[in-house]
Amino acid sequence: MKIISLNRETNELQRVYTLQTNRNKRHRYQEFVIEGRLAIEEALRKGWKIRSLYYSQEQSLPSWAQKVLEFHDCDTAYALTNPLMEKISDKTESAEMVAIVEQPLRSLETYHLQPQEVVVVFDEPKSPGNLGMMIRSGVAFGVSTFIISGHGADEFDPQCIRASRGTFFSSSIYRVEGVRSFTQRLEKWKENHQVEVVVTGNRGSINLEEGRWNADILFVVLGNETHGVSVGYQEIADQFVQIPLKGEFTSLNIAAAGSILLYELFRQRQCKPKVSE
Repeated sequence: MKIISLNRETNELQRVYTLQTNRNKRHRYQEFVIEGRLAIEEALRKGWKIRSLYYSQEQSLPSWAQKVLEFHDCDTAYALTNPLMEKISDKTESAEMVAIVEQPLRSLETYHLQPQEVVVVFDEPKSPGNLGMMIRSGVAFGVSTFIISGHGADEFDPQCIRASRGTFFSSSIYRVEGVRSFTQRLEKWKENHQVEVVVTGNRGSINLEEGRWNADILFVVLGNETHGVSVGYQEIADQFVQIPLKGEFTSLNIAAAGSILLYELFRQRQCKPKVSE
């Protein structure tokens, strides 16, 4: 690994700023930025490619960061001054290490459904923070595949990575242009699998606890924070469920509603009581 010392702002640091703030550049360069122990160790543990590392040469590195430098190969590591490290860290207190990571190339055309799988579909999500929290909840309840439909929040946004608390790197995230593209793919999946689409919203015709999740594959569609699930997804839904609420609420936060829904699916599908012999 090549180590370069920097004591002034350079193109290498400008690239970090750009990747942190510019969605289009993240996808053009096929890179994104992560920082801190949890994200970096999880990325490496799951086999993600780190292209460059950044750390302060003016303070002692913790043991975990030393191990990253010693045992994990990447193209280049940059040893910075404290002020430069503070500039590239997005945390309140400067991170001990920042990394640029390669984005994986994923196509929904190559994705193969797995038996008894639950897949979460985000219908044009607005908030990268909510997206990250839902990835975290999804992984907790056995979901590993997520689909972002339409022009929604960027999964490689630093807010999403941070909110996922490391679970981002255990996930496979795909994108489709919208409900029409998703429906076309869904019809192909139905040729070989028993599939159901579940959406949730205030106008759902089925209370959550009354739903029955018997299909082999479930696609759970979570709506936009402002408008909920679009009409297109409601039209293809096999079940339209609502979460019973007490009090005068317009709606739950999408991360809260999605977590409740996924827990109920998990409880019914995975936590069935054992039959005594």
